[in-house]
Amino acid sequence: MSRDSARAQFEKALVETLLPIQSVKSEDQRAVVAQVASFVRGQLEALPAGLRLLLRSGLWGFRLVTRLRYLASFTVLPLPTRRRWVEQWAYGSVGLGRQLFRAIRSNTLVAYYELPEVRSRVVAEGNDAGNESAGRT
Repeated sequence: MSRDSARAQFEKALVETLLPIQSVKSEDQRAVVAQVASFVRGQLEALPAGLRLLLRSGLWGFRLVTRLRYLASFTVLPLPTRRRWVEQWAYGSVGLGRQLFRAIRSNTLVAYYELPEVRSRVVAEGNDAGNESAGRT
């Protein structure tokens, strides 16, 4: 496997981990993950060279620690395990871990909520909630 394809596979697994994907139909999940991962990759590649180097170094360290802890690559871990592990880094007490995942997490969520099918569902849910609260008063 080439370095670029390994990085793309890791980025897809990371994006999938950060997505609120349980709200997406299972047949649409692969397409959603691919679309969001493509957007995130483009945004991260657009970072200035210095920041991109720091991000890649940090993610390399994350992958190394993951391999040491689980004796497996991040990409082969089950989704619930990946979620717990990333949440420990992204929301934990270590500031560098939180900073490492901030750009990826933010871009993932922006790309996800900008998808037409997600946006229309969120608007519909908001309208339903508004109608319910209006009926109570």
